[in-house]
Amino acid sequence: MGRLNWMSSLSLVSVLMLMLILMLCTKEVVEVTDNLCFLLFFFFFPLFFLFLFFQAEKISHEFLSQYQSEVELGLNPTNMWASLDTNFKLGMYDSQVKFIQFIVQPMWTIIVDLFPEFNSQGNLLGALNTNRTRWANMLQDEAELNGETKTS
Repeated sequence: MGRLNWMSSLSLVSVLMLMLILMLCTKEVVEVTDNLCFLLFFFFFPLFFLFLFFQAEKISHEFLSQYQSEVELGLNPTNMWASLDTNFKLGMYDSQVKFIQFIVQPMWTIIVDLFPEFNSQGNLLGALNTNRTRWANMLQDEAELNGETKTS
């Protein structure tokens, strides 16, 4: 439990710092202090994603619990979480790939449009593609272990 509290605190601080940095680094401020904003952003951003990586399994367990509760109560279950019930790892990896594709990538594309230096100096979209590829490779490996065909 101590680790979760530490990780939760880390996530809260990272999210708050990221929000503060983005609020301070408007287009006008970036022209004057672009290097400072860039350094601050990329110092705290990895901490935020470290937290997200550790939380992926916890979040997936919560979705699985919700799905199982819906089934037990005779409600229409949220079918997108059914794969977590049959093969937890496969379902978790698949949900991470889809989350990146449908939520993170569009958001980061907008961030890069607003702050092109994040991509030109920090390779933000390259890092996104690397992360997506890691999850897709884990998905593929898990599918092969289970004799399934799953592509992202």
